[in-house]
Amino acid sequence: MALRYDSTQPLLIPLNHDVDAEDSTRITVHLAISDSRLESAANSLLGRNPRFSVVKGGLGYAAESDVRIIDEAPNVDQQRELDELTPPKLLFIGGKRTDEALIEAARAGAWSFVSESVDAADLESAICSIMESKGSPLLKQLAMSDLGSETLLR
Repeated sequence: MALRYDSTQPLLIPLNHDVDAEDSTRITVHLAISDSRLESAANSLLGRNPRFSVVKGGLGYAAESDVRIIDEAPNVDQQRELDELTPPKLLFIGGKRTDEALIEAARAGAWSFVSESVDAADLESAICSIMESKGSPLLKQLAMSDLGSETLLR
């Protein structure tokens, strides 16, 4: 299933017990997505996995979380007002995966980028990888790209 606007699958509760998910640390994900249909699709996809605890609320909503999924760059003043003890790692969700989109996500402070057409497994993988990473995978990817590194250094 992809994170598309036409994704209207109901939230399903898993009936099987996933031992790996039960043994792993639960990740709190804050959905700060401005598009309500996209937010609903992400909530449906992540809500099926017992590894994730999902919190909904806009960018101005201070939620203690491990990862915050955004679809637009946060306002600097909004970030200051949140005054979070530990700011969450940002995952940017956007349209197509172009150099320009990756640069926009990096400027927004994102650790990673996924497109709106991502499926549940890739979204879960992106969240887990930024939690395990010591640095931003997105910045590492851009540093290896001539256009990305040149644009970010300007």
